[in-house]
Amino acid sequence: MPSPRASDRDRDRTVAALNDAAASGRLTLDDHSTRLDTALAAVTMPELAGLLADLPVTRDEHGLPVTAIVARVDGRFGKVVRQIVPGAAAETHAVARFGQVVLDLRALPEDAEPVLITADSLFGQVKVLLPPGARVVDTGTARFGNRKASGAVGPRADGLIVYVQGHSRFGQLKCIPADESSAYRGGHQLGR
Repeated sequence: MPSPRASDRDRDRTVAALNDAAASGRLTLDDHSTRLDTALAAVTMPELAGLLADLPVTRDEHGLPVTAIVARVDGRFGKVVRQIVPGAAAETHAVARFGQVVLDLRALPEDAEPVLITADSLFGQVKVLLPPGARVVDTGTARFGNRKASGAVGPRADGLIVYVQGHSRFGQLKCIPADESSAYRGGHQLGR
């Protein structure tokens, strides 16, 4: 009997678990990168389950991690703009491959629950437009890429907390503070 085939959602859950393991120090950056490449190329469920066999994650019947609802935003060879509003999915997974994903968090109030974003870019860019006072904690990695989240702390830095993880390979993550993001309207940058 052939092994069940993996879906994009299955690969996303595995990547999220690998990112968590790297952020907590359970995987070295090299091991994380190798497993990430394997996860993204995996075709069957056993291939994915094998990548997590030695990690302490809660698993489903296929051996994949059990996660909260994840909203996937896929910008492959194009541009996708999404506004994140109160009550949205617990986690957003933005994938920019030869394209751009813009996540607009400006509608979220400063007392909203923390936001978790997995930003993966391969020859692409993920932009996160922040509300006033937002604080960004980026635990992601970059290999021949660029992640600019450290300067994305708002003037008060006592508002919304945005946790960002993921991997930039020949790609970019850019978190844009409220004072700079006000120039964006409908996903288009005005006057710059």
